[in-house]
Amino acid sequence: QQDIMHRGRHPARGQPVRAVLLLLCLTRPEGFLFAGLMLLALLVARPSAIFSRWEAIGLIAWAAGVGAHLWWRWTYYGDLLPNTFYAKVPGFDFNSGARFVADFATSFPLFSVAGALAVVFHVGAAVIARKLTFTSTLSILIATYLGYVTAIGGGFMEFRMLDAVLGPASLLIVSAVWVLFRKIVPERAAALALAAVIVASTIGFSHGMMFEDRKHAVMTRSEMWEDS
Repeated sequence: QQDIMHRGRHPARGQPVRAVLLLLCLTRPEGFLFAGLMLLALLVARPSAIFSRWEAIGLIAWAAGVGAHLWWRWTYYGDLLPNTFYAKVPGFDFNSGARFVADFATSFPLFSVAGALAVVFHVGAAVIARKLTFTSTLSILIATYLGYVTAIGGGFMEFRMLDAVLGPASLLIVSAVWVLFRKIVPERAAALALAAVIVASTIGFSHGMMFEDRKHAVMTRSEMWEDS
């Protein structure tokens, strides 16, 4: 946000952001999803940036790096994505993906419900304030990524494709709890928020230790132990 606010005085400040997004795209196929949404968020926050010379240079450099890597993949693999992606992802299968996400939600109900409520809370707050915030952008990223995981059918290993949302969702949950307690009981907000997080984390961890394999066609815990 500070980068966007001060871009007028420091027009080249956004270039490190492009470098990070480029590295994100080179790391995993999902990097294109996150990078695209982040670039869109930057343009929404500052529409005039698209006409900036420095913005154009940054976007061209990002596109050139991505294009060069995709060209190398095509010449080396014969496809735009690595072979491991095609081996591990079921393909466009919404039914399989929906079951995959639903299995996670029923296996970890407390975290899933809290995460969903936190996403709605932060997006709703941004809509009411008519301002794109860090937490609302993160919420949109999580929701879009869950749609992506559903579209590609989930994965063959137990919830591995959902690891990427655990950290961001936890951040949204904690920040939502903090904001609520600060509004309701400002004098005890810190203590109550910390207590709520500790209790919820303990319950979630205990539930996770009692996890039972679901019916979804993914590698079971016992199979993973045997392979290890």
